[in-house]
Amino acid sequence: MFINYLKVAIRNILRNRVFSVINILGLAVSMYICLLVIKMIFGMYSSDRFHLNKNRIYRVITFEKGEGYSGYELATTPEPLAGELEKLSGIEKVVKVRSDFGGDVFWKGKVVPVSGLYSDPVFFDFFSFSLERGDPSTALKEPFSIVITPEWANKMFGDTDPMGQTISMKNLGEFKVTGITNSISHLKTHLKFESIASASTLILLENQGIKSRTIDNWENPYRTYTFFMLEKGAKTSAIEKAFPGIIDTFIPKSDLSFEYMSQKLTDISPGRRLSNQMGHPTEPGMAKTPVSIYLTFLFFTLILGFITGIFPAMYLSRFKPVDVFKDISRIKLFSRTNLRKVLIVVQFTISLFLIFAVIISYKQVNYQKGLDLGYATDDILNVELQEINYGIFKNEILQKPGIESVSATDYLPGTGVVYRKFVKCEKIPDSTLISHLTVDPDFISTMNINLLSGEDFGVISESNPGNYALINEAAVRHLGFITFLTVFISILGLLGMVVFNNENRTNEIGIRKVVGSNNLEILWVISKSFIYMMGLAVLIATPLAWFIGKMLLQNIYNRIALKPGFFIIGIFVMRMKKIHQTMLSLTVSFSHRLTLPNYILPST
Repeated sequence: MFINYLKVAIRNILRNRVFSVINILGLAVSMYICLLVIKMIFGMYSSDRFHLNKNRIYRVITFEKGEGYSGYELATTPEPLAGELEKLSGIEKVVKVRSDFGGDVFWKGKVVPVSGLYSDPVFFDFFSFSLERGDPSTALKEPFSIVITPEWANKMFGDTDPMGQTISMKNLGEFKVTGITNSISHLKTHLKFESIASASTLILLENQGIKSRTIDNWENPYRTYTFFMLEKGAKTSAIEKAFPGIIDTFIPKSDLSFEYMSQKLTDISPGRRLSNQMGHPTEPGMAKTPVSIYLTFLFFTLILGFITGIFPAMYLSRFKPVDVFKDISRIKLFSRTNLRKVLIVVQFTISLFLIFAVIISYKQVNYQKGLDLGYATDDILNVELQEINYGIFKNEILQKPGIESVSATDYLPGTGVVYRKFVKCEKIPDSTLISHLTVDPDFISTMNINLLSGEDFGVISESNPGNYALINEAAVRHLGFITFLTVFISILGLLGMVVFNNENRTNEIGIRKVVGSNNLEILWVISKSFIYMMGLAVLIATPLAWFIGKMLLQNIYNRIALKPGFFIIGIFVMRMKKIHQTMLSLTVSFSHRLTLPNYILPST
């Protein structure tokens, strides 16, 4: 029985080659996109799911608010918060993590950079990163202890056993290798590291003045990630009730106000964007594709086939075989014209909306690519100094041929990192929050920034040393796409509808051709109903695209202005595509179905 069904299906495909190609190709591309979406979603929701106690681990986040701005959420907290959390009932253990460990590592004449974390001895009890070598309970206990990954160990030590080796980091001191993790390259986590140094090291470094003071600083919520593990059966609501009391006790009253909230570990990725976020919480990629994704896709394909097949099967099963043989022309899947027209209008609307989206996205990307950032980007090389003295580096590098100028900043502009401060102006009594960049005196000249008024740092500092600031025009005023594939599918859908419509009107087209109608007349007859429906789609899609485009662009500082031309181009593309598809489908219909002897006109 199955073989017979298969033969009938193959015959139908061969008999309707064009229509079959459209359907199969459209379905294949759609399923390909679905597989990518499924993989992306799996990737997002697989982050940090391997930790054994994932359902009991929470991160404390900070909401910072001040007068004059609505505030923002930080993934970090003050460092001493961890000590207060340990006193609360319902919390089993607390761990602090900092992501600012790193620099060049020296060992037997070899130099290899490393990035990593500072953390407490309970780190490996908290998170399910296992050790290949070393004792997880003591590996981070002593100051200047370091645990490394096997990948970095191979780069640094090669075939030498890393355990017990002493490595040196300029300005930080010497560290002893006390543990080696199992490979973490295949693990999906926002806690990315090549090494972990003991948090007790920070106490010594801060006491020596090498690191800025954060251990007992309640007013610095920008560096430390604080995690707590609930006791079994405990609720986060009881923990969060204690947060206001901690804030009132330890944080002095100021222009800033703070709130603490708990965030479940499994809600970090995917999750809302926070400032000072560690890692890439919404990263969709995977090290390989798990078998579970293919099984999910197979299940999805079966469900899709069932849903798309059950409707016509149930519809056709209502017909009696005798009635079918009596008048087969009465059987039409979309015999109700209104249903067919609604589906066509929906298809037109989606296609037109996607075309508008492509045009707006293309214009915005091109605009940003050619945007004048206000400073030079060509021939500028960025070097991360790590622990190297800037003054010495600058003097040495200026001696090299081809180096015209050297400057420094505390962070790289245009990378998404933003430092903010409250400032006051004589004309405005209240303080206001602005983003700032700390630079050396040669920054303006090195980056070729044009000053509208005032003098450069270099000119001022030579004649009158002191603290100075330059502000931009905005500060002055303040103080005073999975796309081509998607459109391709919509094009196939439109072409399929046009072909389907023309296939149903083959007899009418043939009669009109025989009685002398030319191609333009036939084109108008076939197209006029589509023109009306496309007009309705334009009325729906245009304001929708304008509204959504406006809403999305408002979050971009340097953005294009939505212009009527964008939508006119989209409508024109849609219209030309429709004419081309109609002509193509007419050609297909004539070449495959139209034979003049089949059309016998009554005698006059």
